[in-house]
Parts: sequence; structure tokens; C-alpha cells
Amino acid sequence: MDGGLISVGLDWDVDDFGRDGVGGGWVNGRIHTLGNFEVTVGPRNFPGTLNAAGGRIELRALQGIAVPLCHNASRGLHDTGGYKNLGTGWSGWMRLAAKLTAFVAAAGIMMGQQAPGLARVPESAGAGSAAVTGIFNWIHSTADLDRGYAFYHDVFGLEMINPPFGAIPGAPPPQTIRTRAEAIADPLVGDLTNTGHARFRNVFMRLPNAGFGLELSEFNDIETRAVQPNIWDAGATTLILEVRDMDAVMAALRKVRAGIVTVSAKAVDIGVLRDGAARERVRSILVRDPDGYLIQVVQAPDSLRPAVGNEAVNSGMVTSAAIGMTVLDLASARRFYGEILGFELHRGTSFKTDKAVLNLMGMHKGRFRVSASHVPGTRVRVEFYEFRDAGGVPVRLRIQDPGAPQLQLQVRELDRLIDRVREAGYAFVSVGAKPIQRAFGRFVFALDPNGVLVEFVEPAKPVSPVR
Repeated sequence: MDGGLISVGLDWDVDDFGRDGVGGGWVNGRIHTLGNFEVTVGPRNFPGTLNAAGGRIELRALQGIAVPLCHNASRGLHDTGGYKNLGTGWSGWMRLAAKLTAFVAAAGIMMGQQAPGLARVPESAGAGSAAVTGIFNWIHSTADLDRGYAFYHDVFGLEMINPPFGAIPGAPPPQTIRTRAEAIADPLVGDLTNTGHARFRNVFMRLPNAGFGLELSEFNDIETRAVQPNIWDAGATTLILEVRDMDAVMAALRKVRAGIVTVSAKAVDIGVLRDGAARERVRSILVRDPDGYLIQVVQAPDSLRPAVGNEAVNSGMVTSAAIGMTVLDLASARRFYGEILGFELHRGTSFKTDKAVLNLMGMHKGRFRVSASHVPGTRVRVEFYEFRDAGGVPVRLRIQDPGAPQLQLQVRELDRLIDRVREAGYAFVSVGAKPIQRAFGRFVFALDPNGVLVEFVEPAKPVSPVR
């Protein structure tokens, strides 16, 4: 049960909120701690304070697990989901929290630390009318396309695929990469990326079961600078690869002399996943590809990490993937990704100092917290990290800089979205904030609050995201 939604019908009495030692009443939007849970209170019609007419309370585990409780009468703490006769007032709420904690543990949800690579996404009502309707690729620029592809192929077994746009249906995937001498200066790409007459080439790779693809892009005949962000720097991003055999990946990483970020230079235990009585430890390590781009490798059993794509878990090394993004603060991320793009980005955990996770991330000190969301219309997980006391420095990479991350999203009503993004004060990379037009759709690049490049793609006709 991804995200672990637990629904119970609960009746409550107004005395439980305003006159029983809870602190002067629970007001719409306020968050309170209750055992292992956070409690957000909001009335049925949203404005005002909670009252005996009914309302909605959300108990959310500190690890991001949402528990909506629906109320329909004022007869004390009473429900229809197995938690009867809990009593009224604060003691009743504490009993409920204890029972929910036990239920969550029995259901197989990890109640330990919320760690990068393991962030749980609370269930949502779906994409609805979100501006974003899917994802095509996670992209980063590279100084050497051939070297970059060789790394992902040799270490992780990734294979080339056709691009999601313009390819002939059923055409076999390419077997070779266009050489640097064959790279061309495309005026439309120059306007899209604001790179003038730079020559450009790229390669697409399949990420099994991920619901999105990996693209590497190389820009030539333009000035670039090499920057290797730390994971705690706002604007840093991470490709999270879930693998079948950590030991085999480690051997391959050593063979190509990949950079290891994790302090101990070996995979560390970062948590436990449960599936009923089964318990599996999860190991992870943080490394860099040849451009210094951050990759978190996670080994988790196939049975406890269901695929988000349409294919069965294959026999290759990579079994799924996700995306990690470091933000200056989660509130600003929610404004951009939530309010404008339609991601359901939750508040996140409290700040943690877990030593194993700090070791994983290459840190000796600092605090972190994690939130996560699915890309609207998909099951693709995007994790958001916020750090404190870590000495982070915001990083801003231009699209041509090796390691520059790009999130390629499928959207609807592109012109309206461009207006909303501009009105909210966010910048665009594409010349004049004008989308380029191809036969298969329109494309434009914007910048999120932390300088990550976000590409909005409005297909000319429905296009299936990369599988």
C-alpha cells in the first residue's frame, strides 16, 4: 500500500477540540502533534474553526502517511473502522494514535526515518485538473555524451531507446550515438535552450518500470563550467536508481572509478521495509557519474517496491527509478510545484539527524527533512529534500553546463500555464518565454525556485511517456 492511506469513519464531539486541554481549540490549517502523527484540522467548508456540525481531520504520520478521518456526528470519539469506545478528549485521541500506529506497522508501512530514496507518497485524489499530466524524461547535460552513455550502460545496464517525440512507431532503437562531428546547430533548439548557435546532440535511455526515461544532452561550441553540487545544496538533484544487486553495482562502480559521496564509501542501511510479517533492510549509496552528477543507488526487494510502469519487473540490474530534488525550503517548492503545476506536495517530515542517512549523503553534520509527490497523472515519485545547519550553498547551472538537471513534463493548456508561471514571478530560459513549435508539439523551458530547469511539453497529439 504505497503511501498507506487508512480510511476510518469517525464521529467526534466539539469538547474534544476546544474544551479538553487541547490548547484553546483546533483551528483550520493548524498542525498539532499527536503521538507518532501530525494532526491537521479543517472544517467541512474550510473557512472558520472546527465546530460540531462536522468537518475533516487529517492524521498524517510524521513519515508522510496520510490518514483522513471523516466525521458525521458529535457523539464523542467513535468510529466505524474498528476503533470503537476510545473515550473522549485527549486520552481518546492518544488511544487512537496508538492504534493507528499499530495498524500502520501491521500494514507494512515503514515507520522509521524517512530517508532519501525511501520517501513515501500519501495517496491523492488524482491529477484532476492539474496543469501537468505526465512526465517524459529526466535529463541532465554532459561534457561527453559517449562517456556518459558508456557509464550508464556498463554500470547499470541501461539501453538506448528512441525519443518519445517524432520517432516512427515500431522503429528499432538506435544502435549508435551520433558523433560529435555530426552534431548540428538547430535554431529551434537554440531558442528553446537559449544557447544560440551551439551544436547539440543527445541520447535517450530506458529506465525499467520507472514511468520516465533518462536523457543525456551535450552542447558544443559554447562556454560551459563544471560544477559538482553537494546533495545539501539547494538546486542539487539526484537520480534514484533502484537495483537488484548492490554488490554487483558496487563492483562495476569500482571498475570505472566512479566518485563515491557516502562517507563510509560503502552501502549503508537506511531503513526497513515491511510487507506483513516480512522485513527487508534497504541498503543505499550515493555516487557520481562522470560529470559529477549525483546518483543514489538503492537496493530494495522487488516484492516490496512495486513497479510504477506497465511492465513486469525485468531481470535487468535496474528495477525502477525516482527523482530527488534539494530545495531551499519546502514552502517555496509547494508554491511552484503544488499551486501552479498541481503536484500534491505534502508538508514533509520533521527535521532528522539520522547518522546512517547523513553518512549516506556524505555529511558529518546537519539536519534534513523529506517530502514527496507523484508527478500528476503518474506514479512517478519525486522526492524533495530540505537541509538545515549543513553549510549548503545554492547552485544554479545553465542548461549547457555538465550535470545541469532538466525535468521534462507533459502539460495541458501551455499558453495559460506560461502566463501563470510568469505572473507568479518565475523566470524562463527559452528566448522570450516563447515555446518552440515542432510537428509533434510545443516546448518551453522555465526555472523552478531553486534554478532547476523545467521543460513544459504540450504534445500535438497524445504521446505515451517513456516506459
